[in-house]
Amino acid sequence: MSGDELEQALRAFTRRRRFRSFLVELTSGDRIHVRHPEAIDRYGELFYYRGPDHGNRLFSAAQVCQLLDLPS
Repeated sequence: MSGDELEQALRAFTRRRRFRSFLVELTSGDRIHVRHPEAIDRYGELFYYRGPDHGNRLFSAAQVCQLLDLPS
């Protein structure tokens, strides 16, 4: 996935009204649970995730394989 493609997908997920949390699945199998629409920022070709426990994660768009809605 390119940086622009990921940014477009993130925009679609974060601008939904009413916001719903979602998962970002990485090619390593790790999943990032996004609980807030402003939890991920883009810095050039890198994306920065700020978690609710003040944990941070830096990743590239190439590491992302899909974005997933959580089951209701």
